[in-house]
Amino acid sequence: MNPQPPTFSFKFSFDLAELVWLEGYGNYTTLHLANGQKVLSCRNLKQFEAWLCQHADFVRIHKSFVVNRAFVLAFQRADRAWFVELLGGRQLPVARGRVGVVRK
Repeated sequence: MNPQPPTFSFKFSFDLAELVWLEGYGNYTTLHLANGQKVLSCRNLKQFEAWLCQHADFVRIHKSFVVNRAFVLAFQRADRAWFVELLGGRQLPVARGRVGVVRK
């Protein structure tokens, strides 16, 4: 049997193309939108990752971060650590084990 991806309902709506990155904190996830708005969800990052990576161009770059590739400006290395730079100048770390996935 093929399990259905989780469905998410929010008290507001937004276009998936406006979702820049997600940051996980244990059982909670903060969604960061292009307009600067932040939304806290009681779903964990793994649940979002399972759905987003199948339905859009999102990639998990770190145990705490999933990013929308459309907002990635640069992928760079500094002092033996890798980072992605997002529109707006925000830099997020990339785990060593995820470097190959991010480069694709």
